Amino acid sequence: MLHNVIKTNSSEEFIWASVAGSAPLKKQSTFDFKVEYFHGRQHNKNWICKLKPGLILSHMDLITRGEIKNTITTKEEFIKFVFFMSGRGRVDYDFIDTRFKRDFSNGLVHHSYTSFSPEIDGAIFVNAGHRLHQLTIHISPAVLLNYFNRQFDIGPFTFRDILKGADQISFFHTARITKQMNTAISHILHCEYSGVMRQLYLESKAMELITYKIDQMMQPETAIRKPPRLSDNDCERIKKAADILTVNLDSPPSLFELAKSVGISHTRLNLDFKRIYGTTVFGYLRQIRLEKAKQLLEEKGLNVSETAYEVGYNSIPSFSKAYSDYFGSTPKGHMKKFD
Repeated sequence: MLHNVIKTNSSEEFIWASVAGSAPLKKQSTFDFKVEYFHGRQHNKNWICKLKPGLILSHMDLITRGEIKNTITTKEEFIKFVFFMSGRGRVDYDFIDTRFKRDFSNGLVHHSYTSFSPEIDGAIFVNAGHRLHQLTIHISPAVLLNYFNRQFDIGPFTFRDILKGADQISFFHTARITKQMNTAISHILHCEYSGVMRQLYLESKAMELITYKIDQMMQPETAIRKPPRLSDNDCERIKKAADILTVNLDSPPSLFELAKSVGISHTRLNLDFKRIYGTTVFGYLRQIRLEKAKQLLEEKGLNVSETAYEVGYNSIPSFSKAYSDYFGSTPKGHMKKFD
């Protein structure tokens, strides 16, 4: 097990430590702190973007070869809006006034949460052999309040107390990532602007996501209800189905054929698939096709037609539309970044 020990005294230190604790990144003077961590058993694409004082974006994308444990002790001044695109693990946190413990071994995909606690003490465990992919917006209550013209009637009552400056309470809300959120996340991850325009664009998208999350907090029915845990056998069947799709992108089996190959009904396959991966079988196939297409365009130098056929699209217009909807830019527009 890869064990990262993260002890910090501020939000900015914690942000840098959380990301750097999973990857050997170059230290920035903006984030000056002491942290003990170990490297060597994962591949990653992580970054931190400080948009303005009190507003930071962080991105983690790593594939673990061994289980990771992050032991965390920190003081926190920021509200966190966290969006998981992929990952498996478990969390055991002591907030200042409560304990948060949850098992995400069945998958974190398409989950999001909003949290605040002035003090955090606990651990995060990331399962081995999985991709952990998350985007986080870190914002101070004062900065967020300024965006809302210092109106205190935003969000649930505990959230409003935090905006007013209460520093001895914690807040936690978890819900699904909506289609609107997913689109905004994709736009952030594939931003084509640079310099000041990039900063303005990312700031606007970060606030768009926060707006969606606060609106979601006000709808109690959107909170995730913990479903019955799938058996190990059920999980293995769904993982086997996902593996079959991954190696047959150009000619995938039908839903009925896939269900038969793993020994369950097509209805059960779709339901359990959504519980683990956050989307249907078709949605998952579309996702891995487009992720593979992006990789081929960036790393293999294939043109749009070659890429489309490689991942199973017979229609170039259909491929281009799907790609644009998912990443926020056309395949040709994406290729120009690497010319």
